[in-house]
Amino acid sequence: MGEDEKSGEKSSQKQMMQVPPYGWYPPGEDEIDLADLVGVLFRRKWFIAVLTILSACLAFGAGFMMIEKYQAMSIIEIGQIQTKDEYRNIESPGASAERLRGIAKRAYSNPPFNNDAVFSTKEDLSISPSKEGGILELTLEAPRNSRAIEFLTSLSQGLIADHGRIINIERQKLKTHIDNLQSKAAEYQGRKTSYQKRLENLKEEERFLQEQIKSANQQIEQILTIKARASLESENEPLGQLLFSNEMHRIQAHKDQLSTRLMSGIPEERENLTMQIQGAESEIQTIKNNLEMMQVRMDNIISTRVLLKPRLSKNPIFPNQKLNVALGLIGGFFISIFLAFIIEFWQKNKEKIKAGDK
Repeated sequence: MGEDEKSGEKSSQKQMMQVPPYGWYPPGEDEIDLADLVGVLFRRKWFIAVLTILSACLAFGAGFMMIEKYQAMSIIEIGQIQTKDEYRNIESPGASAERLRGIAKRAYSNPPFNNDAVFSTKEDLSISPSKEGGILELTLEAPRNSRAIEFLTSLSQGLIADHGRIINIERQKLKTHIDNLQSKAAEYQGRKTSYQKRLENLKEEERFLQEQIKSANQQIEQILTIKARASLESENEPLGQLLFSNEMHRIQAHKDQLSTRLMSGIPEERENLTMQIQGAESEIQTIKNNLEMMQVRMDNIISTRVLLKPRLSKNPIFPNQKLNVALGLIGGFFISIFLAFIIEFWQKNKEKIKAGDK
């Protein structure tokens, strides 16, 4: 075997010895060591602490320089009107909210709010109508020395005045309806009185007819007596007999008319009058029930009112110093850690970076 072959075998054996086993890889230059990371944090701990505290102080100082805003709040209940079966709002909460926004624009553009108001109706005013019921929640973010309470009070007064006009219209409608019902009741009462008078007249007429029938009977008896006497004295006078007969027929016919009126006409008319009186009483009772219902509806009208008078929160809602300091601490902590690693990287590799530039 030649020297070249021996040298080739030796080189191949060296290469085989240099091949790493399966699953093993040499450590790379960019591998992150946890110990190094902790070491950086430990070495730069004062830098991180100072920068974190400084960030919190800056956040606190920035919040301190901002204008503090408080929350003024008020709650309004929309008035209600009673219908036949239930109550309904004078105006829907959504429509009332739009009405309040219009009132707010007018109030904001007039004294005293157009001169020294330090809030905005677009950004700081919130009007939230409830989905159910008739509740409106008004909130206004404004400085403590602003006219926030006065402004919310003017809004509630404006809404109450507008709804008051709607209520007056509803009251007038109910009053007109009540007046019409009272007129109808008076009309039926007049009819009932007239029917009762006619019924009383029928009683007088009945007594009068009874007396007339009694008188007719007496007349018939007298004629019969006279006829009997006349027959005994003059049996041969046909003219006298005819006169007696005609008078009897006349009185009997008159009696029959009186009896028919007494026995048939008056009872029938009395029954009709009694039914008409009952009908009038029924109508009067129905009208009275309607009048009571209308009066209850008028008495149960609920005007729009302020459930919660405008009040200002005790503590400012902006800026939130606790939140600002917390955000400053968290932000400063992460920024300081990032800067600490940047500084550490620069110190370790600045020679290489400078050499690379050359």
